[in-house]
Amino acid sequence: MTLAPIVMFVYNRPQLARQTLECLAVNELASESDLFIFSDGSKQNATNSDCIKIEETRKVIREKEWCKTVTIIESSVNKGLATSVIEGVTEVVNKFGNVIVFLQTKPV
Repeated sequence: MTLAPIVMFVYNRPQLARQTLECLAVNELASESDLFIFSDGSKQNATNSDCIKIEETRKVIREKEWCKTVTIIESSVNKGLATSVIEGVTEVVNKFGNVIVFLQTKPV
């Protein structure tokens, strides 16, 4: 059975990234899954606090092998959520044909 690769988009929420990755890692198929993590860069007007949170989030995603394989794509500039998702999903779908997507968004 070929599993759909998992694509995750992160920005500046290290606790949410950790929580999501820890839940993903205990999934029974995690050891058979390929994970692609896209980390957007800071905005031009980002505060020092925002930049620290982005770096903290990037540390979390690099902590361990959350799945069978983990590919991290870090942007040096801020593309914004829509562009990041469109580009990232398109890249992975074109390579594998399907994808499972996780997004970090603001709480409702």
